Amino acid sequence: MCTAVVRRHPPTATLGSVVAFGGAPMPPRHPSYPLQTKPSFAIASVLKFLSTVLLLHTFVTVESQRCELSSIQVQQTNTGKKVGFDPVFEVEVRNQCRCTVRSVFLQSEGFASSMMVDPKLFRREGASYLVNDGKGIPSSDSVKFCYAWDRAFTMSPASFQLGCW
Repeated sequence: MCTAVVRRHPPTATLGSVVAFGGAPMPPRHPSYPLQTKPSFAIASVLKFLSTVLLLHTFVTVESQRCELSSIQVQQTNTGKKVGFDPVFEVEVRNQCRCTVRSVFLQSEGFASSMMVDPKLFRREGASYLVNDGKGIPSSDSVKFCYAWDRAFTMSPASFQLGCW
């Protein structure tokens, strides 16, 4: 004797209909609403990329606004050496800005030296003094040079150009 087994099959989907999780058909999509599902991977990738670019741009803009003259620190130390009777001073110009700075100029009224100062490191240009031949000083790096005179001269940052790209 044969035993009849009745199996229930989910309803057959018709063209243009979608079967929902419970097996009941959903109404067909309207042609003017083609995206009734999650956004595609490509759209999500583009949105993620644009968000990253916007965030990076905001970060660079905010950080570059923090680079003021006070970001350039000038420190002098007496080395203990002498040239004739004049003590030798070492000057360190340090970039505390998060970006590279270039064309750094210092103000130093009446500056003089009884020893040769390397002009690629420090030289007079107009009313100010150009540091490092105008080349960039990366973030947290410094340029050092020495001079000799009977006293230390006051030196302060006058200007610089920002190298944030």
